[in-house]
Amino acid sequence: MKKVILALIIIGVVVAAGVFVYFYQPAKPDVRTDLLEQTFTNASGNVKAQVDQAIQAIHSKDYEKALTILEELQFDPDLTDEQMAAVMSMVEELQKAVGKTAEEEEGAASEEATETPTQEETEQATTQAVEKTEQAIQQATQAVEQVKTQAVKEVQKAVEGAKEKAAETVQQAAEEAKKAAQEGAALLQKAATNKVQK
Repeated sequence: MKKVILALIIIGVVVAAGVFVYFYQPAKPDVRTDLLEQTFTNASGNVKAQVDQAIQAIHSKDYEKALTILEELQFDPDLTDEQMAAVMSMVEELQKAVGKTAEEEEGAASEEATETPTQEETEQATTQAVEKTEQAIQQATQAVEQVKTQAVKEVQKAVEGAKEKAAETVQQAAEEAKKAAQEGAALLQKAATNKVQK
């Protein structure tokens, strides 16, 4: 039971941390891809595929991935001057966006580290932690009770099955004994008849 409670508490902490990271991480600045899309509309297959991957990464805010793709692409000798200029411009813009995001994350982390919670916030956080722990204990207790109930049902089912099997065995043995007795009586009767005839 202690292991179940501990596991539930750990899961609660992990979920809470994930929610905090998701909602409180700094928003990444928007990066436009219009110039890149227009310049590479008629590009060759391999180059077009790389640009499409970079654009998709930018749309999903994965600027680091997009930057890696474009930094490699800018050295491609098959690029035209216009395409090269568009790639270099986008690389510069992404580098600024990535740098700005890193600065915001550092600033948020520094601000969070310097903030000291008030006594009211500490008491509130403690109360919430106690409530969540009590809920976890209650859920673990209910889970244990369900397991116990299921185990009792399984034992009762097994006992009933054993009783039925035993009853069938006893009945079968009784029938075999009765049959043997009847055969014995028939043999005795036959022996007596033969003796009288002699």
